[in-house]
Order: sequence, then structure tokens, then C-alpha cells
Amino acid sequence: MKPKETEVFHQQVAEKLLGFPTLNILCSLAETGLHEQLGNGGIVVNDTVSKRAFGPEKVMAGNLGFLYATNQLDKNETGRYVLPEKTIINDRHILTALQLREELRRLSEDWRLVAEIDLKAFLPELRTALAVPLIGIIEENEQRYRSLEKPLTSLGLADEDGLNAIGARLLGHRVIGSYRNLSYSYEEAINHLTEVIENPQTMQFGGSLARNEKRNALSSNELIANVVPRLATYLQRAARTRLVDFGSGGGHFAAGIGMETILFDRSAIANQEALQTFAVRPELIKGMVTGSILDLEKMKEAKQAKPDVATINYILHDILGQPESFAEGVSLVKEFLLNYREVFGQMPLLITESWDVSWDHLREANKPYITLFQWLHEISPQRLMDGGTLADILIECEFMIREVIDHGFLPINGEQVPVNQTLVAVAQ
Repeated sequence: MKPKETEVFHQQVAEKLLGFPTLNILCSLAETGLHEQLGNGGIVVNDTVSKRAFGPEKVMAGNLGFLYATNQLDKNETGRYVLPEKTIINDRHILTALQLREELRRLSEDWRLVAEIDLKAFLPELRTALAVPLIGIIEENEQRYRSLEKPLTSLGLADEDGLNAIGARLLGHRVIGSYRNLSYSYEEAINHLTEVIENPQTMQFGGSLARNEKRNALSSNELIANVVPRLATYLQRAARTRLVDFGSGGGHFAAGIGMETILFDRSAIANQEALQTFAVRPELIKGMVTGSILDLEKMKEAKQAKPDVATINYILHDILGQPESFAEGVSLVKEFLLNYREVFGQMPLLITESWDVSWDHLREANKPYITLFQWLHEISPQRLMDGGTLADILIECEFMIREVIDHGFLPINGEQVPVNQTLVAVAQ
């Protein structure tokens, strides 16, 4: 493919990743009665309140926001979510969505059943829900390309270059692959959205519908790969030689940086994955801590390995979202920062985060993978924040922001606004 054709193809595949949540959101609308409310005057959502505490309201608001950002819902003059004239949210399509969801649940038990699914019986917007599990099946065993050729072709995921070429692009394109893997790590929750609404505790760490820790660690580190070149340049310029990576996951970020590293993650599984990631250069691992980054004693354990810089990538929003209230979440973030200051003093802390983006701006920007990222954080005990909120917290904990490194932008009101940044913070 030519560069422009490849760019168009990647956008098309990114859009297909939205089929999986769309299908399950439609099913949940029917099961919770929200479908009827949308057709009877609309639904008002207080976005500020719904984002503050993890619970049924946050999940339902995230589902509606997702449909709005993907143009399946509109807003009227009073700000209510309402059904547009052209939408897939109707009784007939919801019925087929429920049928396809059952097929997907069967598929999760035996991938070979995909051959029995009549994809032509479902809307294009719904049948693309198969893209996420199908690519997952291929990733687990590349030899399955041929047996899946028919459904892949039907979904528009195969072209004249053949399945091997298309597979290489799907699996090799970092942004698409990592977002696909991220959504796959939430597969159980996405397939049971109504249960998440009825019992949000199932999404907590260790819960029956919680994200798959191994998949999530790997996908998160793949996403972090986007920031590696800029942070590596900064660390080299700052003459730092050994880092402690809080929430190190599968170790892809630290391995990409290529400097001496102390791994620090609550998941023993993630740390074992990191050992494999560093298999080529195991001498770079100078320590490994398994436990909560809020544990002061564990932090002191990490200090014994003598780091001279620390990174924490896309983790603070996870800490912020664990408690039931926003205030409690802020307290936990402050606890981490104050513990860090006590243990490491003025050692630089590089905080990388993606900022909260409104559904209005996501609808305007038409960036499918960012919409998917935002939605996954709305249906789980996490809270994305804006840069101003984090800056205020840092000031309260007596940290100064020495430098800001931009990684990603979103077109908002005609301007390119940074939505993914690293703040270089130093305790005073």
C-alpha cells in the first residue's frame, strides 16, 4: 500500500474496533431500559458528577457518551441525549445485537464456531464487533489466518495483498495493535456491561469481570511505546542512568528506554512478563519490587537499588479511580506523592498521563482509538483527569513542574490541544 492508502486503511481498522463496544452497549441499553428513555424525551447526564465516582451512573454515562461521540446519539438544545433520525439504536437492531452477542460468547469458548456465524445477517456496524476477538485469535496462533479468511474478508480486514500482509499490518501497527489489545483485556466486562452496571465491584482488581492483568499490562506498555523516544531523549539530556518505573507492567517502556531499571508493579504476573521482555539484556534489571506503589516500605525497598530518576506512566488515573469517591482518590494520589518525596527527596519524577477529553470534543475530532480509550476508563474504576487538576495536586504536595513534554494532540475548536503529556516534577 502507498502511505496515504495505508493511513486510510488504519483509520478504517480503528473504526472497526468500535464495533465490539457498540454491540454490547446496545444490548445493555435494552437490558437497563435506557433505550426506551432515549426514545421518550431523552436522557440528561451530569458528566461532572458521573466522572467523580465509579458506579452505575459512571458506566451508563460512559456508554451514552460513547454512542454520542460515534454519532449514534445526538444532543438537543437542553443537553439531553436523544435519538437522531438515522441511528442503529432501534428495536430491530437491538434484537440482532443480542443475538450476535450470544454468538460472540460462544466464540470465546471455541473460536472454530466463527465459521457457523452468518455475518450477513447483522448490520455492518455490529458485525465489526468480531474484529477484536478475531484478531486476538490470530495473535494467539498465526496459523489460523487461513481458517479465518472468510470472516476476515467479510469484515474488510483482508485485501488483495493477502492475509499474511494484512495480518502484519494489523499486528505490526503499534497504535491500532495496542488499542485492540487494550480493549481485549476488558473483554469480560465488555461482554457483560449490564452486570458491571448492576454490580460495579465486579470490575475492581481481582473481581470476576476485572480486566485481564496480563493482557492489560502488555497493551498498556505497548501504548507507552509512543512516549519512549521523547523520554529517552530527556533522560539522556538529564544524564540519568538508573530509573525506577512505578507500574512497570510488562517492562516494554523500561526496555525501550534501555537504561538500568528497577521494576515495580503490584502484579507478579506483570513482573514475570517484564523478565521475558528484558531477556536480551537481563543485566539492565537492577531490582524488582512486587507490591503496591502506595506501600511506603516497598518504596524504600526500591530506593535500596539506588535509582536517580523515576517514571510513572498512566498509573495515577488508576489510583485516582479505585476508591468510591473522587476526594478519596485524590487523597491516594497525594499519599503516593508524599511518600515519594519522603523516600526519594528531590529525585525527578516523570509523570505521564492522558488527559480527560469531553465527548463533544471526541465527536468533533473523530479519533476512534482515543474514543475507545476514554470509554474503557469510564466503564472501569479509573478516572482520567485534566492537566490542571494534576498540577494543583502537585503544588499541594510541594512539587514543582520543571518541564512538560508533549506526546499527543487532539484538534479541539480549531486548535491542536495536547491530550497526552509527561510532567517532570521535583519535590521542593
